Amino acid sequence: MPKARPAAPVSTAAQNTAAIRKPRNHQRNQARQSLLDAVLQPGTIQASAKSPQDPSPFLVLYARIPLQYWACGWLFKAIDDILWRSITSEARDTFPATLREDHTTHPGYVLRDIGNYGVELCPLTSRPKPGQRIPAGTRLQPTGFVLEKDSYPVFRAATVLPRKNGIFPKLPQFLGIFPPHELEA
Repeated sequence: MPKARPAAPVSTAAQNTAAIRKPRNHQRNQARQSLLDAVLQPGTIQASAKSPQDPSPFLVLYARIPLQYWACGWLFKAIDDILWRSITSEARDTFPATLREDHTTHPGYVLRDIGNYGVELCPLTSRPKPGQRIPAGTRLQPTGFVLEKDSYPVFRAATVLPRKNGIFPKLPQFLGIFPPHELEA
């Protein structure tokens, strides 16, 4: 029967290193946890000009801004109708009702921000319908883009998109911001 090997003596340097690492790792884990807690609670981390969460440098006309930065009231240009059809398939109304060869895209409007999870996005149409609208001639902030036609949000086709979603083969182009409380009836 083989004999058990005696345990190797632990040097004092190794003991000191282990004693130093434990508090550092503990501090690092606490810092990670507090950051994670702050990220999971919407509105707890304020974006600054130096923060990677601050999208203001990207808020220029036709910028392709990743979904993780989208916020309430943002308008986007030219989301493909086939994509609209797939993302609104579980909404109350599928949009668009018919696919046309002469008109293959519609703009999108972010109705609300759902914390760190995602955004609620709805298509816009220029076809007059009862309800709220963004009037023609509106100058969007901060880009200064002026809408040529009245735009009507299709609330019944609104859908929630998670921020980590890679649904867009090509990101839509940013047009500007129009606050939802200013929608005209």
